[in-house]
Amino acid sequence: MRTPDAGPPTALVLFLGGSGANAERIATQSSVVATFLANQAAVAIPQGLPPFGEGAPNWAVRDGRQMPRDDVAFILDVIADARMRLDLNTLPVLLTGFSRGGSMIWDIACQVPEAADAYAPIAGAFWIPEPQTCNGPVHLFHTHGFTDPVVPLEGRPVRDGTRQQGDVFTGLRLWRAVNACGSRADDHDVGEDRWIKRWTTCEDGSVTLMLHEGGHAVPSGWADTTFAWFEASVSTE
Repeated sequence: MRTPDAGPPTALVLFLGGSGANAERIATQSSVVATFLANQAAVAIPQGLPPFGEGAPNWAVRDGRQMPRDDVAFILDVIADARMRLDLNTLPVLLTGFSRGGSMIWDIACQVPEAADAYAPIAGAFWIPEPQTCNGPVHLFHTHGFTDPVVPLEGRPVRDGTRQQGDVFTGLRLWRAVNACGSRADDHDVGEDRWIKRWTTCEDGSVTLMLHEGGHAVPSGWADTTFAWFEASVSTE
């Protein structure tokens, strides 16, 4: 857990790294964490576990693989612990993560939508079998590289076809249905290296998709953009 240097935090952010990520290294070396701290957020970086003690740290996403820990329950415990330790019970919560950590964010948002005030996954989505519905609406800001070869927008089979990444657009259709959004985006931005579509006139929650021209990476300026979106989303609640 890291807290801002200047004054008390105004929000709590949890960031989940990708497969093999080291939480301590992310906490001390990540520019994303530094940006959230500069925006006056407290930042918790939970650690994934290897599959039954072997291999690289990972997250127990809903992909049919057996893992040693229920990571949905674990993340809920981390949020509760952080709130208690820092007396953050009234502060808004943003859950975000990259790659496999991003997929874990999709699962938490779907299974326990009240866990956080907003969700901002990067380069990760549902795995097959994709859920047919979710337990409630959310504010979702999904970021993905247009040329991502590791988690392509259309998904891909892995582990000799024993598991399958889901299609990002199929997942976003589900989120629009859960939030009762229109089929067409309410507005969009077209930049030199990124493209954004927003569904903001939903019955509840919202959906934002940001594509960037890069691959499997966090695009430059992502943390500032996402935190501004988060603050705007929670201010309308």
